[in-house]
Amino acid sequence: MTYRYDCPFNTISELVFAILNYLVIFNYHFFQCQHCKRYSAIKRAQRGNKYCFRDNMIPLPEYKGMSCNKAIPKFLSSCYEKRRQIKDLFSSRKNTLKEEQIQKIKKQENDFFTQYHNIKDKAKINPSSENLIAFRDLLDNWIKKIKSN
Repeated sequence: MTYRYDCPFNTISELVFAILNYLVIFNYHFFQCQHCKRYSAIKRAQRGNKYCFRDNMIPLPEYKGMSCNKAIPKFLSSCYEKRRQIKDLFSSRKNTLKEEQIQKIKKQENDFFTQYHNIKDKAKINPSSENLIAFRDLLDNWIKKIKSN
């Protein structure tokens, strides 16, 4: 079924009202992308969207050409995988060390999780490129630090 929407206009303000009228008639609403902060109009049935369908703003080549809606969950998933890797590295190190060294590892682990939760919460509240990259960099740095010890 196709719809035809005719709305003649003579001025810019009439055009703006014609667009708004169209959006209301066809059940659209505006939302702000939590990542790029740009506004989009989507159908109310898609209400749960946090991210827009435009190209994302993450300055990383592996996410180039992807929409915020696809790139951000993929990016966060890779970060959660790195967190799991760090947790596994801590666990494997604790199994091979003596008790006094295990206490040192536990302290490092607590330091990591404190930093992790702080930056993860910051990235969740404001998933800007800067916060997401800082989140990933924290994880990468901890992986290097644990492997070098």
